[in-house]
Amino acid sequence: MKDPDMARAIFNQITTKLSIASCVLTVAACLSFTLPSDVKAADMQGVRTSAKAMLIDTNGKKIGTVTLKQVGQDLALKFKAKSIASGWHGVHLHNIGSCTAPDFKDAGGHWNPFGQHHGQPGTEAAHRGDLPMIWANAENRLDAKLTLKGYEISGTHGLLDTDGAAIVIHAGQDDYQSDPAGNSGARIACGIIH
Repeated sequence: MKDPDMARAIFNQITTKLSIASCVLTVAACLSFTLPSDVKAADMQGVRTSAKAMLIDTNGKKIGTVTLKQVGQDLALKFKAKSIASGWHGVHLHNIGSCTAPDFKDAGGHWNPFGQHHGQPGTEAAHRGDLPMIWANAENRLDAKLTLKGYEISGTHGLLDTDGAAIVIHAGQDDYQSDPAGNSGARIACGIIH
């Protein structure tokens, strides 16, 4: 270039554009995006990481809660309830998110996406809804935790589908053999999982 003023003008334009780009990148790097405390990134993608059920008894009275939390590839359940007769109780996840007292029959059968028979929880041959029994203490209170290996709240084989799901507590122990409910007696408490 013969004209030094023209070369200086081009140099200044390039320098200005580089400065602007540098400022934009610096500002972008300094900005952070934070989700509200009650929203998880997975929830933003349609994947549920937690759920809850309010337990009712055969009279429709609220007696407790069950919380469900996705922990990696496992599902953690925490039961807190009162007015459950002391002893061991069969407990199952059911296909339909409905709990009409007094018999809770509208919760449907056990969650069984792979068409298995009733059986020992955690085995491939059992319903996915077959859970370990839970214990109510001498004061008729239930305070139990279960971890279900390889269970999902949502997803391809997740618990919550279009018609929802429920958790049901039975009057007696589960024999883990008899179809469809392990001969565990009447349904005495139910909660719709939300």
